[in-house]
Parts: sequence; C-alpha cells; structure tokens
Amino acid sequence: MCLIGRVRLLHLSGTGALVLVLAFAFLASSPERAKRLEAWTGVKMFSNTEEAEVFDDQAEGYQARQARIAVAVGGLTGVGPGKSVQRDFLPAPYNDFIFAIIAEEYGLLGATVLLALFFALLFRGFLRIARGAPDPFGLFLAAGLTTALVLYGFVNAGVASGLLPVTGLPMPFVSYGGSSTVATGLMVGILLNVARHSVGSPGGTTARASLAKRRGSR
Repeated sequence: MCLIGRVRLLHLSGTGALVLVLAFAFLASSPERAKRLEAWTGVKMFSNTEEAEVFDDQAEGYQARQARIAVAVGGLTGVGPGKSVQRDFLPAPYNDFIFAIIAEEYGLLGATVLLALFFALLFRGFLRIARGAPDPFGLFLAAGLTTALVLYGFVNAGVASGLLPVTGLPMPFVSYGGSSTVATGLMVGILLNVARHSVGSPGGTTARASLAKRRGSR
C-alpha cells in the first residue's frame, strides 16, 4: 500500500529494516515459530529449539513433507476427484493445505488453473477496478483488498509446495471455514461496489455526473 501511495523508497527501506529486526525478535521469542522457520530453511538458527525436533520428518517437518508428497503424487493430471490418499495423513487437508490436495487430485493442470484464476483476479483488481476507481480512496481500497485476497492464495500454494514455511493461512474461496468465507465475501462485495462506480461502468458514469453537478452548484 505504501508503494501504491508513492511513499519514498528511503522511508520504505528504513521501515523494512525495522520490520526485519522485529520479525527476528518475534521468531526468537517463541520456539514454535522458530522451529517452523528452521525446518523450512534446514538451518539451525535459534538456541531455544531442539535440533532433533526441527529436522525430524515426523515432528516439525511432518506437515510440509506430507504436502509435498501429495503434490508429487498428483503428477500432471492427478489421481481424480475425491481419490486423494494424503488427506488421511495431512493435517488440516481442507484448510491450510487445501492446495496440496487439489494438486494431488487434479494434478499440475488443475493447480495451474486455480493459480491462473488468482492471477486473473489480480489483474482485474489492479488494472480494471483500482485503475478505474472514481477517487483515490476507491483506488487504495480496491488495490488493498485485491492484494489481500491474492496474497493469501499464493501464500497457501507456496506453503503446500514447500516454497514458504508453514503459516496457517487459508486459501480464499477454496479452504473450508466460516469466518474466512465471510471475510472473503465482504472483501469481494466491496470490490464489486468499487467496480460499479469505476470508469467505463454505467454506475461510474452516473456517479461522476452527479459529482460534477454538485461541484457546479457550488
């Protein structure tokens, strides 16, 4: 959001450095968080963790290992809908690791289609809705909501494929859950409202004409 708001890179660099320091301290304060990062990197970095637990595939690395097995078993076309085997071994298969199950049942092709839909949402949200927003508030709102939705999806996919450490983030529109689904629906509803008033839409034309009329009356 700061990049979209054209904040100076010098200020962003200073803030980013501070965030990295705080993030390291945040990780070091909890052995559970530290073990997740160490299991992902394969490097012992914190003194408050046990090496046997961190690098044991049956301990901290169990979830990530089972997810990678599911992705590998899926191959190109998958084992078929509802025929997943790893869902019996993978914790939270319909929430945090739903992407691994999709990759297993529908293969690389199905996983690619799902990611392509998120890319479509990204381009639609930025290039159509945010870019055509009637005011700066609408622009920032559309860009922020689009980023949140797409980022959650990509992080979930990255965790399941081993590109990112285990985070526990659900995949929007796909993961099973109540509060997550409600929040996702609210964000999409706000995006649609901004799109309704964007440049090129009938609602946007009416809104701009009404605003111009009020300004003229002043």
